[in-house]
Amino acid sequence: MENKEDWKELEKWNEQHEQKIKEQYKGVDIMKLSEENKESKKKIKKANKVLGKVGKVIAVFYIIFIVLLIIIGTTVYINKLKEIRNRVDVDVVKTLKETHNANFVIKSKKIDDKGNGTLHLSTKGKVKIKFDVVKKFGYMDSNYGDESLKHFFEKWNSASKNIFEVEEYTSDNGLKRYVIYTNADSIEKIDNAINSYLELKKFAGKYYEEDWPVEIRDGEYKNKLIPVFGDITLDYVRNMAKREFVMWHIDNNADMPNVTEDEQIKYYKPDMLKLIVNGDIVINPYNNANQASYLLYDYVDDSYCIPLRFLEKVDGMNLEINEYNQILSMTYKGKKYIVAQEQDLENCQIKDVLDAETLTKITGAEVKFDLKNEKVYVNF
Repeated sequence: MENKEDWKELEKWNEQHEQKIKEQYKGVDIMKLSEENKESKKKIKKANKVLGKVGKVIAVFYIIFIVLLIIIGTTVYINKLKEIRNRVDVDVVKTLKETHNANFVIKSKKIDDKGNGTLHLSTKGKVKIKFDVVKKFGYMDSNYGDESLKHFFEKWNSASKNIFEVEEYTSDNGLKRYVIYTNADSIEKIDNAINSYLELKKFAGKYYEEDWPVEIRDGEYKNKLIPVFGDITLDYVRNMAKREFVMWHIDNNADMPNVTEDEQIKYYKPDMLKLIVNGDIVINPYNNANQASYLLYDYVDDSYCIPLRFLEKVDGMNLEINEYNQILSMTYKGKKYIVAQEQDLENCQIKDVLDAETLTKITGAEVKFDLKNEKVYVNF
């Protein structure tokens, strides 16, 4: 009994004590706040422990990231240095062999401690072509083409040789240069120059170089002949040489009294012609820039071809186009043509680009070229 009464007295005293504290702090339960504060401190400590662990993990990853950046940066730097060194320390003989398909030997050299300077070389075998190579930081240059041209031109015993003249000079890097050229002021002389060039090429055999500096000149006009090799045909070389000759003279208002008017018309072919259909400039359907459509000159076929897509807005014209934007067929005024790789008008097959003659034949359109003003007019 006494213990129970003692507990009751103790509880009563504790309640009175808490009440006094509340009254002292104007109703705020400081005791409760104290307990809550203790709980909050526990939670904060727990959170700090967690954050501490997270922070450590983040710090570790950050350090790893920095280390990786250093490793990658160092690797790139070393590779770059190796690349630069390789360019400076390029294997001259190996590079020349890969480029010219011949064997070479270094006769002498004058280079600095960085590998830059001049090397004197020669071909191996019966044919001895002596030439120089200049190595400078980042590049290598040689005059093998010039010296091989000089070697065979001087040994070439042919009447065709007489149309050429020789020009020798020294380039800025100290290499001797060798050019042969012919003065041609007519289409006939251009043909003769090409024929002679081909004869020299045959004489040189496997030592012929595609970059041989063989030029056609007329006053201020200079043009290097395109080499005949690979898929480049002789007709292409002839056509290009004549076209460039006529184009330059007309564009620069230079006289060419020995070129007939018909020849000028035949070979004056601008790179592009603006297309005008039924009096309107055709907007290019392949882009959204509202740009005019142009026909490109085909150097191989010597013609300008019109893509069918440029004609899709012509009255009576209907193009069948698939989901891949490919034209499957063209129908004009009830006549249908299938688009194929090869043209066969008898079987109603056409390509997706048409030359002027074919377009006129299948549609009756009138095509007029205004080459001087770089335009082509098509009227349906």
